[in-house]
Amino acid sequence: PIMNNTHDLLFKENFSKKENALDLLKAVLPLNIFNKIDTESLTLENASFTDKKLKQYFSDLVYSCSFSNTKIKISFLFEHKSYFVKYPHLQLLRYFLKIWEQNNKNKVPLEPVIPIIFYHGKKKWEYIDIEQYFNNLDKDLFKYIPSFQYELIDLSTYTDDEIKKRLFGTIENKILASIMKNIHNKKIIDSNIRKYLEIGQLYFNTETGLKFLEALLIYLFCNMPEESKDIIINETTKITSKEVNIMTIAMKLRQEGKVEGKIEGKIEEKKSTLYRQMNKKFQLSHKDVELINTCDDTAKLDDALDEFVFADNKETVLMKLR
Repeated sequence: PIMNNTHDLLFKENFSKKENALDLLKAVLPLNIFNKIDTESLTLENASFTDKKLKQYFSDLVYSCSFSNTKIKISFLFEHKSYFVKYPHLQLLRYFLKIWEQNNKNKVPLEPVIPIIFYHGKKKWEYIDIEQYFNNLDKDLFKYIPSFQYELIDLSTYTDDEIKKRLFGTIENKILASIMKNIHNKKIIDSNIRKYLEIGQLYFNTETGLKFLEALLIYLFCNMPEESKDIIINETTKITSKEVNIMTIAMKLRQEGKVEGKIEGKIEEKKSTLYRQMNKKFQLSHKDVELINTCDDTAKLDDALDEFVFADNKETVLMKLR
């Protein structure tokens, strides 16, 4: 549904465009690395290497390209929990392994991977080397640690002005980064939304610009409280002649929100009923409760409730949720 994973969706939609991806690479990579990338060969892959565990931390967008005549992958990893991940190297090791296992399976040479983490949390990301994960590690043991680095874009470390004037070059990246950086702060968005969008004033009158504006409005509507939505609509209509489109999008999103709210309410009701009934009949562990709470599939919850009626053990019911 439209209301889910909006951070991921906007990030992927934006950086799937080659010019925005290149702009990000230019912003984050050291010059000696960027200069060796054959930008003509930069190609978005229709692949993801995040498994169920990794999806808790990152979603990925994978590009391949030629680097000094070597085929490499560049992974844009969007940190979607909006807070600092304690041991990012561990997640990245798992991620590299997925790619290299795939290389091996396809009988192609192993490809080096440049990982780029894109972070838009409130607190500053704490970058530490993998050796520092270990307490008082003797330097002679360093050679047994799989040491590597990752690149990082931490939006919390830039001012709005730096994002606009120094960090990024494309209009879409400037606007996206400004909004994503401040999405957790209603006051800042309410006061500055016009300033953020003004950069694209002329661009929004083109077909691609209008599509981007629609994506931004969807993102804002899904992440801002009701009272901010009128401010967003008013400020947006001041800078673009496409008022009809904006009002149509706004109405559609409000409707989506109502429908989504009803669906979510029904799902929560089913979870609550299942939990109450099962807890009376069986002893539920913390893990069992977590399984019930994390299931958002209406059909699975219905199956579990049906199964419960004649169940003589909890496992047959819980199986329906897996």
